[in-house]
Amino acid sequence: MKRLVVASIVALLSSLGAASESRAGVVWASGHGDLGVHLEGGSLHMGMHFHEEAYDSSGNEIPEGEYEAEDVAIFVDGPALSRPAGTQWDFTGAAEGESLWVLSKVLDPSRPFLGWSTEELVASDWQDGVMTLSLVGIVTGPVGGLFSVWDVDGFGSPQVKASSVSGQPTSFNLSIPTHSHFNVGFTQAGTYAIELKASGVYVAGGGAVPMESSAVFTFHVGSIPDPVPEPASMAVFGLLVGGLGVRAYRRRG
Repeated sequence: MKRLVVASIVALLSSLGAASESRAGVVWASGHGDLGVHLEGGSLHMGMHFHEEAYDSSGNEIPEGEYEAEDVAIFVDGPALSRPAGTQWDFTGAAEGESLWVLSKVLDPSRPFLGWSTEELVASDWQDGVMTLSLVGIVTGPVGGLFSVWDVDGFGSPQVKASSVSGQPTSFNLSIPTHSHFNVGFTQAGTYAIELKASGVYVAGGGAVPMESSAVFTFHVGSIPDPVPEPASMAVFGLLVGGLGVRAYRRRG
């Protein structure tokens, strides 16, 4: 009986491990990819789109195509920058001179080049030809970790798009169709789960139907964490091992 139970444990944990690996997906480390919004089955959908020459953290090319947000983690490596002087940078949540990890809007082939895209939508299908992107919030992240998105004008001054700092903007409009690049900043190293939402009013066919889609995007900032067992896997393991112990005890009695 013990052999049967042990075999069951091994089989179950193997399947849980495979499921965990599939959920973890790919860690995007370099090349071009977009946070994109498109229509799918009559509903608005937000996810990731990879172009040619995007690579994971092992140097493997990521196949071109659409990906669910939950299947991708975005790597924001160091070194961290020092926050510039001036109150115009307060939206980042970092004090002057403090560390700020930045995914730049300027192309660097060795890092993720993150675009924000509405290219798969048709302008005349949407009210005012725009899509609104909103920061819903930081679902999980390191203690003290803050998130921001900004552009810069011709003089290098920041133009805030969204920030998790209280009192700062949390949404901005993207015209349809468009493809833009912005700076993305983090105040602490660690893993962030950031919830974003796309919303617009669909007017094709003479109607006016509000639509929205939200998704949680994962960012590994500073380093990529080592894989750890899924909590559910460990809980099941504990139950199974506990059950095996009870069975063995009863047999001895």
